[in-house]
Amino acid sequence: MCICVNCKHVDNCTIYHVVEMQHQQPHITNNPDFKPNEPSINVNISSTGNFVEVEWDVFDCLSFKEEKGRWSTLHPGKLVPT
Repeated sequence: MCICVNCKHVDNCTIYHVVEMQHQQPHITNNPDFKPNEPSINVNISSTGNFVEVEWDVFDCLSFKEEKGRWSTLHPGKLVPT
């Protein structure tokens, strides 16, 4: 799972903005201004028949500041992305 969902900076992070775009999800903000320090992204590619799925997860970031449930507070009633 992407560590961003529990990061204080998820709502204004430029990298999470890209992850949202890759997952074709609405943006938390249209103009993120926080540039994280050395994020590491894991890209998983899987296929079933003619269907190809690409999953992007940030698994490490020097700017990560834990705030458990931060993403959920910004999206009440929605399930945390996996």
